[in-house]
Amino acid sequence: MTLSRRSIAALLILVVVIFLALLVWVVRPLFTAKTPVVQPSALPGEIQPAPSPAAPVTPVTPAAPTPSPYTPSGGLTDQEQERQAEEALKRQALAFAARVGSYSSVDGFATLHEVYDQALPAVQNFLNQTTADLAKQHPATGASWGQTTTALAPQITGGLPLNSSQTAEVTVETRVTIETNGQSTANFQKTVLTYTKTDGTWLVSRVTWE
Repeated sequence: MTLSRRSIAALLILVVVIFLALLVWVVRPLFTAKTPVVQPSALPGEIQPAPSPAAPVTPVTPAAPTPSPYTPSGGLTDQEQERQAEEALKRQALAFAARVGSYSSVDGFATLHEVYDQALPAVQNFLNQTTADLAKQHPATGASWGQTTTALAPQITGGLPLNSSQTAEVTVETRVTIETNGQSTANFQKTVLTYTKTDGTWLVSRVTWE
């Protein structure tokens, strides 16, 4: 079977296309490879510019520490301990002055015994005698009689600083209201409390009224 000229020409064209495709496939990597960039070196005699000097560093002065009521170990300073001790004694005196000055014939003046745990034996004996005297003056079978004391303001008037003292004095401003058969009268007075530190606890060793 003899091929025609047209068939031979088509076959030649196909062979040429295949050859060109193979040639492109082989040559293409040569053109796509990256050429390394070489930095030009300084020519002989050429002066390289000097590097810029680093900016000067300004020294930072640390700020002064803020005063704290606590020591580095976590404990309280002497000043803070003293302040807390004074505030605690003032609160204690306020409560004592109000309780020791509030009682009634209705319960036989029993409320005077509620402050025994905050007082030394001498004051306890004084309160026992005060209870007996009041019971005679205002018997439970007679007209009702009572006194209510409102503690207003305490002031430590002796024994400072407390942390190095064994005795202290607190004066408490009070308002005293006396009720008799439903009628009341009021006046202001001072309750003066003398404290003695006993086994680390402030106890009342003397009480007076002005």
